[in-house]
Amino acid sequence: MKNKTLGVITFYPKEMNPLLENLIIKKTEIIGNHTYFFSEISDINIIAVCTNIGKVCAASVAAILISKFNVDALFGIGFAGLLRGDSVKLGDIILCNTGFYSDMNATPVYPKFTIPSINSQIIRNYCYENKKIINFLGTTATADSFITEKLSEYPIENMEEVVVADMESTAVSQVCEEFKIPFTCIRIISDFCTKDSGSTFQESCNKFKDKIFNTLELYILSDSIMWAD
Repeated sequence: MKNKTLGVITFYPKEMNPLLENLIIKKTEIIGNHTYFFSEISDINIIAVCTNIGKVCAASVAAILISKFNVDALFGIGFAGLLRGDSVKLGDIILCNTGFYSDMNATPVYPKFTIPSINSQIIRNYCYENKKIINFLGTTATADSFITEKLSEYPIENMEEVVVADMESTAVSQVCEEFKIPFTCIRIISDFCTKDSGSTFQESCNKFKDKIFNTLELYILSDSIMWAD
């Protein structure tokens, strides 16, 4: 039986650096503007890549990992702002099992937030919850803008009490939904979506960088990755 292959996605260079500092890179491959790094943890093959910021970059990288490299699952990890959630602190680890586009509005054809290709406001990720690793379950609110204020409106469909803001995760979720590939989506809280979020985000990238590789390694070693059939 061949070893499983895990596609590991980060979204910003400062999120990728901890992986490159800890993984033993066996080879690299450049496709378009992205470099794919091949490594392994335990008996799991790893293909790691930084998508860079934005939904299109994230979706295209996810599609390449699935269609070209035939990964058995995707694992995304990076920082995000907190939109909603009591008791959540900077540096807390959120497993995002659902996501939506906070800037999706195809009204009057579809209700606000509805993703036409799946006719739903919310995308659910196929993943395992490991309570020894994560602090909260959450929902990603994804948009092509850096959020510096709370949202005035949320989808009416079921979602988690903790909501985080990012610019990529739901796009990856949508690709994984189309290809029926499990997606473990981890976000580490970097800021609280205020006018000071830019500087707080950069500080958190430095302060909590060790959580990037450590969380990935713990998920693999604890057999907490959900794999495609």
